[in-house]
Amino acid sequence: MKWKLSGKAAMVVVSLLAMGGLAIPAPAQNPPASTYRGGPFQPVARIDPAKAVQIKIVNKNTEPVEFIVTTQTGFRRLAPGQSTQLSGIRLPAYLTISPIRDRTAIRYVVTTDSKNNMSIVEVYPAGTTGHRSLNIDPTGGVYIF
Repeated sequence: MKWKLSGKAAMVVVSLLAMGGLAIPAPAQNPPASTYRGGPFQPVARIDPAKAVQIKIVNKNTEPVEFIVTTQTGFRRLAPGQSTQLSGIRLPAYLTISPIRDRTAIRYVVTTDSKNNMSIVEVYPAGTTGHRSLNIDPTGGVYIF
């Protein structure tokens, strides 16, 4: 049996095959964390919710940023190259970091310091889209949006 494909159909098939060949497997924790819940959003980091929670923000962007931990702090500004540390954060915590200038985007790189139970948020310039919010849920999962 011979198959004939039109030019457009052949391009679609080649594109689909190429995309499948570029898939990069992501390692998963096995067994999953006890706080794992299936779904599209998974934590990028974890802190211990039973200990005092701290957040460190490091502005590695070329522009100043403004941030707030909703219901816990007022708006504050952070100049390029500066950092600040927030202590006594209650969970759940909702941190919003925004560029001061319109039409700029930022992205977050999140790590944790388990010794100090600290979530470290480094803020970098982004292309056209970026992050706006970091949430720490009651179980210690750290999410970025």
